[in-house]
Amino acid sequence: MSLLSNINTLRRLMVSNLNDAGVTDATSTMGLTTLTNKIKGLGVVYPETYNYYVSDTLGSDTNTGTSKTVPFKTVSKALSVMNDYESVLIMEGTYTGDGVNCNLIIRGNVKIFGVKGKTLFDGEDTYRSGFVSPTGVHCLLQGLTFQNGYANNGGGVYNNSSNTVTDCTFSGNNASTHGGGVFNNGSSNTVTDCTFSNNASTHGGGVYNSSSSNTVTDCT
Repeated sequence: MSLLSNINTLRRLMVSNLNDAGVTDATSTMGLTTLTNKIKGLGVVYPETYNYYVSDTLGSDTNTGTSKTVPFKTVSKALSVMNDYESVLIMEGTYTGDGVNCNLIIRGNVKIFGVKGKTLFDGEDTYRSGFVSPTGVHCLLQGLTFQNGYANNGGGVYNNSSNTVTDCTFSGNNASTHGGGVFNNGSSNTVTDCTFSNNASTHGGGVYNSSSSNTVTDCT
């Protein structure tokens, strides 16, 4: 098989994965740039603008949340107003609070971005540090750090079906049963380019996949 044929095959797979995650612009400049960077080994690309912004230190939930100068204060507020395929940037900071910033249920096909290494979700060793995506929701989580989370399943993130977690860090999360860092309960979930350290669980300290169609690639 020629190099061009391999690249075209990779492109189709990448676009399919992005679309499954709710990234409707998978064939746009952002999607193609992500693909090109993957081929070149240059890493994951981030958007230049977002629909909403959150800042724990600068924000207020009475703001419009539509720019860095008027961000929301809590992640729960952002999720409550987001429509399918919209994006939010969680700005630098440490985010805590069960049901306020952490252990939130994602209700739509949304894209949640962070500042890599500087957007921290901390479960305070008491509650899930990240998110739950129910069946039928296809979300993208990118550039987020999930730390010190605790849950029965998925101390950091609990995925059902067709979600993508990329360029994220999972550290010090614990689950009593499955998936200290990530529990992929359904099918067709993708975890890629993520870093795992000091996560623990009875089954799958870093990631637990309940289905063979879930994939974990390029993680450490």
